[in-house]
Amino acid sequence: MLTAKRICALLLALVMVFGLVACGGEAPKDNPANDPAPQDPVDPAPADPVDPNPITPAPADPAPIIPASPLTMSDEEVLKAINYDTVTTRGMCGDNLYWAYKDGVLTITGTGEMYTYGRGKDPSPWREQELDPIRVVIGEGATSIGPCAFYQIETLEAVSVPQSVTNLGFGAFEKCSALKSFTMPNAKEVGTKVFWKCTSLESVTIGGTLDRIADNFCNDCPNLKTVTLSDSITTIGASAFHTCPKLSSINMPKNLQVIQSNAFAGCTSLTKVNLPQSTTQLWMGAFTGCTSLSEVTVPGIVRIAEYVFQDCTALKEITLPATVTECYGLGNSGIEKVYVPASVSLETISGLVLSAEAYFAEVHPEITLILQ
Repeated sequence: MLTAKRICALLLALVMVFGLVACGGEAPKDNPANDPAPQDPVDPAPADPVDPNPITPAPADPAPIIPASPLTMSDEEVLKAINYDTVTTRGMCGDNLYWAYKDGVLTITGTGEMYTYGRGKDPSPWREQELDPIRVVIGEGATSIGPCAFYQIETLEAVSVPQSVTNLGFGAFEKCSALKSFTMPNAKEVGTKVFWKCTSLESVTIGGTLDRIADNFCNDCPNLKTVTLSDSITTIGASAFHTCPKLSSINMPKNLQVIQSNAFAGCTSLTKVNLPQSTTQLWMGAFTGCTSLSEVTVPGIVRIAEYVFQDCTALKEITLPATVTECYGLGNSGIEKVYVPASVSLETISGLVLSAEAYFAEVHPEITLILQ
């Protein structure tokens, strides 16, 4: 009985609880404020009209072509590019020779000889107009480079000389302090002081049929290292290569006969001189001051003048051939031994002819003579 009452009470309590929950509020009603605002319908964007004649864009301009500088063009290109109708800096430098200047390059075209110019009076037209050529290109047909033509052009670095040029006038490149090398393939005559005081000059090549290198040809060229001479040359003139302290290589022409006074004086880097059989005379002081000279060959020598080997302190011995008759230039050098055929007789400065043994005993007692 008690249990039934408890069950009834529990059920009643549950009914009351669910009743209260049900009475707690009504279900929420729709709130118009919470609804999203109505949107206007969006029309699709109209399509772009199709152009019946579309414009094709122009192609991009090609990169501009920069003309080559005359300083880097070949000789042929430089000469071909000359237009005397448009070049304003131009003139004549011979009866049939014409010059033009543009962008650091001086060109010479035409035929025949160049005029003669001077160091002070009558200068070349490019000097008179104070032009500064860096390069000179001479066309085939010109036959000479006139005296003092490029005297003291301190900007000049390079010169192109064709086969037709056979004459190189005196002082032509004197004091061209920037000139580094020079080649003349077909020389017949060269003047004096052509390269005097060319302080940057390193190499010189002279070909052709000339028979003489003139006096003071490359005098006082402190950076000259290499000289190549034509085998046709028979004479190297006085002081031709005087005071070229870096000169270490020079071919002695096969037909060389005479080396004149002081020709190689002061060439302190020269170590070896091998003269051909044709060389018979060494004039006064020819190799004086060549302090590195240690080997000399003179197979056909006849006369060695005074002071030829003065101050050649590295030269310790020399062999003289049977052809020698005068030998004055061995003193004040480093020579300690001389080899000479027993048949040789030598003339003293006073004209007295002595046997080699008697000569060295009287004139050079400090040198050991070895008879062969």
